[in-house]
Amino acid sequence: MNASRVSRWQGTLLCLCLLAVVSAVSAPLVSGQTSIPVRDGSLANTDPYLYAAEDFGIDPTSVTYHEDIAPILLDNCVKCHTSRGMAPMALTSYGEVRRWAQRIKERTGIRDRRGAMPPFFVERNIGIQKFRDSEYLEDHELALIQAWVDHGTPEGDPGDA
Repeated sequence: MNASRVSRWQGTLLCLCLLAVVSAVSAPLVSGQTSIPVRDGSLANTDPYLYAAEDFGIDPTSVTYHEDIAPILLDNCVKCHTSRGMAPMALTSYGEVRRWAQRIKERTGIRDRRGAMPPFFVERNIGIQKFRDSEYLEDHELALIQAWVDHGTPEGDPGDA
């Protein structure tokens, strides 16, 4: 290898290292977020984005499955999460959803990284913002899910569904 090639290779490597460091120390900020988890910048990072329901005018103790959570799941999850769907578990009834509540909170909260649910993430600050039939969860929907799980997954009145 000649000196010119080595120098270019070292420069490229230095740029990549600097980019990795910048990515690792910058945490994405989300409206309504009450705490900012430390981010390592990798796709393997699964620290959830945390939301306070109060930031969206929601009483966290009033969130119930039938009134608040079921509509979110019907709009965004049951295309895959049915008894005959491609997902590994159905999320079509309170009993099914309650069993997976903590996992739902975790997987929806990681949003933009590997393992997130729904698996399609829309970057809200750049490019196209609306996609037809997108299963993107809004910040207030994540706040509802997190409040519901944090307050014991109350079922509520089935008549509210």
